[in-house]
Amino acid sequence: MAGVEPTDIPREDHGLDGRSDGKLTAELGRLAEAASIDIINRGLPGNIHVTRTGTGQLALPKDFPLTGHPDGELCFCKDGLCAQSGLESLAPDGLKYGFEHKFVGRFSYKDVLSKGIEVAHPEWIQQVTLYAMALGWDAVCLVVLSQDGSSIRYEVRDGRKKKLQWASTLPAGWNPKVMIGWIDLRGYKIALGPSLLERAAGLSALRAVEPGECIRDFDPKKTRFPCGWCDFKSRCIEDGQGVVSVTPAPMGHA
Repeated sequence: MAGVEPTDIPREDHGLDGRSDGKLTAELGRLAEAASIDIINRGLPGNIHVTRTGTGQLALPKDFPLTGHPDGELCFCKDGLCAQSGLESLAPDGLKYGFEHKFVGRFSYKDVLSKGIEVAHPEWIQQVTLYAMALGWDAVCLVVLSQDGSSIRYEVRDGRKKKLQWASTLPAGWNPKVMIGWIDLRGYKIALGPSLLERAAGLSALRAVEPGECIRDFDPKKTRFPCGWCDFKSRCIEDGQGVVSVTPAPMGHA
């Protein structure tokens, strides 16, 4: 409308609030994930398909000390027919592959390009290792999709002009929009699995504590991380000291 600026539109008329940005990002992530799965199902060699439940993501066992929603598993089909069970769902190397999708911003994707998935995002490795322990995965296909491929392409071109090492040593066939990592999780399950499970059990125990039983040796009103992202921040402030503690993460981020 002529003469009407976006700021003139009443907030209640267009439904925007402080949570809209997060909701939009989450929805874009779901759309990107669906597109990636479709590309994999149509484009990877060997009749590989991503299998999911009828409602979408997979569910973890009810007795597993962690909640989560694995994005899927890989099914290695024979004769173009998707086998849903038994040995036919295993890869030619005999491994069971999970599938996980990440939709990330410019800086996160640049880290993945320059350092590799396992170094850039150890928290992703922790996540898929726990999924592997719950669902019997041996390895995972981890698809990382960039939200801003044009900026990544520019940064690489500019980095090569400046002879920056990370940009000059990218492998042939690198892509500014998508990276697919095939990660063997068997070693991680042995090295990280026990401590990750102990930590998961400790975090699950926090959900059942009575008021006044949440221990801390920091001030949650001042500490921005991890308190700022913690589901229990308000309860921690209200309930005070207690007796529950959690095992630290064995690698990377808490």
